Amino acid sequence: MNEKRDKLLQQAGKYLSLEKLGLALEIYLKVQEMEPEDTTIINNIGDLYVRRGDNVNALKWYCTLAEKFELREQIANAIAIYRKILKLTPTDQRIIEMLADLYVGVKQVQNAKSQYQALVEIKMSGNDHAQSLRILQKISDLDPTCPKALLELAKFQERYGWEREALENYLKAATAAAQKNDLQTARQIVEDIFRLRPTHEEFLKSFFLLLRRIDLSEKGISYLESLSLIEEPEFRVMVAEAHLEQGNFDAAQSLVQGFVTKCPGLYEPAMRIFQERIARGNVEASLEMLNDIFETSVHLKDETALKVSLDSLLDLDPNNIRLLKMLTSMLIRLNDKERLETYLQRLVILQLKSECFDEALESLNKIVIYGKASFYLDLFQLLKEATVTGRTETLRSTSLRVIHALENGKLDSDHARGLDARGVGVGEEYIRMAMELDQEEYADLLK
Repeated sequence: MNEKRDKLLQQAGKYLSLEKLGLALEIYLKVQEMEPEDTTIINNIGDLYVRRGDNVNALKWYCTLAEKFELREQIANAIAIYRKILKLTPTDQRIIEMLADLYVGVKQVQNAKSQYQALVEIKMSGNDHAQSLRILQKISDLDPTCPKALLELAKFQERYGWEREALENYLKAATAAAQKNDLQTARQIVEDIFRLRPTHEEFLKSFFLLLRRIDLSEKGISYLESLSLIEEPEFRVMVAEAHLEQGNFDAAQSLVQGFVTKCPGLYEPAMRIFQERIARGNVEASLEMLNDIFETSVHLKDETALKVSLDSLLDLDPNNIRLLKMLTSMLIRLNDKERLETYLQRLVILQLKSECFDEALESLNKIVIYGKASFYLDLFQLLKEATVTGRTETLRSTSLRVIHALENGKLDSDHARGLDARGVGVGEEYIRMAMELDQEEYADLLK
């Protein structure tokens, strides 16, 4: 068969040299019947039809050839044939898309985009909006980080009524631009989003994060305020964080204060505000934040971080009884007995100096429980006996003795007695309550 084929091909070559294209074509068709899978023969047949001006038959053979190359996964050859086809029929939408899809397969993104874009123009000229949208989506899928493709898709969707989809793609386009540090483009795209006035909360959360990234937080805050969304916990947290990024601690505190217990997400911003106020030596502003932070830190089991901040705040205001009460309660929860003893001593001294005798007695009771020195029990008995008398002078003189003993580390009197804790009123129930320090006690500290 090869000998016969060779003779036929030689004859066809002679006819071609004599420009007898019809006779040459007849021979090639005979050879193709003999060897139907020979792609070279099929290509020559298609070329001969083109030379004869018969594009219809040429397209038929070229399409057959392209399909064979695709089946054999000879993609480069298939692409070459589809390009030949498009020279004969430049607006054939099926061929354009097939060629574009092949370019995608070999990762020739720019060539694929060019073909898809040509296809969009053809479909748009025929008002085929649904198919135009489908192809534009293909273009954007080729490179999800390309702002230009996403923006074109979004504008098309907006123009033809797919507003929600348009908003999503405007957001993707602006985000992609921001990721490329093209802030100018990102801000321009953001204006399209504002123009459409989105109200969907999940969308707005992502949108606001983008606005923070491209330094448009203030505009985002104003927009959220116009929708009354800042009252929503998640938005309150986001706006508070935005204010903190800008160094606007007053605005952040106005959003956070009084809401931390209702919205635990505000705890972290609240702690940042609290620590900033302490760092600046602003005791009053720090105390304003303390209620929410203290209660929430207990709930979130973040007492250690708060304890560090309370220590710092106490350095600013060493005589603040309320702070000392909070700090000692926190140290009990953390079982930090060594530091607890020191702070309880300071607390008792301040309470006695302020003539808060009942509170001082309660604090002394805790020293008996948690402290190491035996004379604490004698101090507790002294003060308890004085409170029973109810006489102011007796209480004051006893207070001085207790203060002196705590400051010097001993009770310099023969009044010292080694009494059992139960004998002076330190009952099991009280000890249990002190050890557990339940939420009620914390709540009392906040009053």
